[in-house]
Amino acid sequence: MGAVTTRLVIADDHAIWRSGLRADLGESFAVVGEAGDGAEAVEVIRRERPDLALVDLHMDQGGGMAVVTACAAECPIVILTVSEAERDLLDAVAADNSCRVVVLTG
Repeated sequence: MGAVTTRLVIADDHAIWRSGLRADLGESFAVVGEAGDGAEAVEVIRRERPDLALVDLHMDQGGGMAVVTACAAECPIVILTVSEAERDLLDAVAADNSCRVVVLTG
């Protein structure tokens, strides 16, 4: 029996960050689309119908919050952020009960 591959969309306004995520993902993930802002992420998610979306909280065109609002019913969304601002984290967690927030700190 073959390994199950999770179809994934990555949305971040920094191409180098998207590239790094792609490089770090194991063979269990297939990146089926990428986006550089919130509106593009919504478009790619709706077109590709991924199993999971990794989405940056702070991007143009509404960022991760717009993506959660538009697409949370279509696929699970993990919001990635380097922000430790309490308001950012509370807003992201409150956006949708199915949404997960990952804070990346240095």
